[in-house]
Amino acid sequence: MAAVVVLIAVNASAQIGVKVGFVSSNIKEKYDGETWDPGAFSGSKIGVDYNIALGTKGFALRPGLNYTFLNKREKEDGAKASMTYHLVNVPVDLKYQYSFNDDFGIYAVAGPRIVVGISAIEKYKDGSDKYTINAYTGKWKEKEDGQTESGKDKEEAYLNRFDIQLGVGIGLQYRAVSLEFGYDWGLLNGLKKDYADGAKWSRNQLGITLGYAF
Repeated sequence: MAAVVVLIAVNASAQIGVKVGFVSSNIKEKYDGETWDPGAFSGSKIGVDYNIALGTKGFALRPGLNYTFLNKREKEDGAKASMTYHLVNVPVDLKYQYSFNDDFGIYAVAGPRIVVGISAIEKYKDGSDKYTINAYTGKWKEKEDGQTESGKDKEEAYLNRFDIQLGVGIGLQYRAVSLEFGYDWGLLNGLKKDYADGAKWSRNQLGITLGYAF
């Protein structure tokens, strides 16, 4: 894919774009036919893309690189819990744009996303007691009764860092500015092998982004 991109870029016009937006991610867990939905995680993303025109028919190839931050907080009976994700994803979209004139157009995109998790931090706090784990690595830190302990436990590392998503989107283009709405479906089981027996963890994501092309 990288070689194809380079060859096309040599003979085609290309634009670098930057984007920033809001994301809402929904995680679902299934076990023995039962589905558990912990609700939506909200956050933001920032990224760059490279729009490579394929001829003059409105088609383009648009690889990119995005950083996504997701967070969810809960509170019950004085206790607090939160889950925070830091993710990097690499989309490779096929894009088609219909231009009404030189200034305004509408477009659609579709393609795979390679997702790599940087960290998945779970935090629990009840009064002065605190507990933190990274669901990718199993590293944990606990503070209880004024005493602090830390370590690394394989059983706490239940999530895979890698996922592949399928994404689609539609957008409006006005000169160098774009507004895009997209949705990504997680295709892989996010649970590690030891946890995946009869269980499935998946993450889908809705996004709204504002972009600018140079």
